[in-house]
Amino acid sequence: MTVSPMRAACADLVQALTDAVAAYEVAALAEGGGGGDRSASAARMRTAWRQAEAAAARGGAGLPAAAAPAMAAVTVLHDGLATRATLDESDADRWRDAREDLQDWCRAQA
Repeated sequence: MTVSPMRAACADLVQALTDAVAAYEVAALAEGGGGGDRSASAARMRTAWRQAEAAAARGGAGLPAAAAPAMAAVTVLHDGLATRATLDESDADRWRDAREDLQDWCRAQA
């Protein structure tokens, strides 16, 4: 079975954003345990965000617009690494909602 270019771009996009959020959550968990490196987490998030951006552009046909809320939520998390006194996994709740909307949009394109 051949995967459509849009479906592949959607999958790559969601995976990249998931990787970015995982980097944030790892930082939050590490800080909870008395460790963590926010700079390293921020770098991992930026790399994943760029991968997501490339996947959105590759998908075209409305994918960049559909991805915008999820990408904005990841940007907020990234920026929080520099501004939040305390990180918490629940900070990613807004992203989870945006991810669900993005996945619904992607499924509708199949």
